[in-house]
Amino acid sequence: MMSSQRPSNNPEVTYLNERVKMLEDENAYVNHLNDDLVDENNRLFEEKQQLKEQLDEANRAREKAEETLARATEFWRAAEDELAEKIDQIESLTRQLEGKATGTDPKKDISS
Repeated sequence: MMSSQRPSNNPEVTYLNERVKMLEDENAYVNHLNDDLVDENNRLFEEKQQLKEQLDEANRAREKAEETLARATEFWRAAEDELAEKIDQIESLTRQLEGKATGTDPKKDISS
């Protein structure tokens, strides 16, 4: 620091001393801003890590939900196919019973 030096009567030296003081003040200000930016950068890095973990967790939950949906869809499609087959069997048996009750041959029934 220049504060321990005696004031000079030389205008050029006085100007340079003032300029050095001004640059020291600007440097201190810039260092303070830099420290703030480093702190903010660290905070943002931590926030990014937390968000990344949340995103990974959400993706795992979505994948699990998609797998569950696929299994449920497969189950219900199989149940639907089985039910459609049973309905066809019941309709066929119903036609056969109606045919026996009326004495007609359901195999000759054109509507089936």
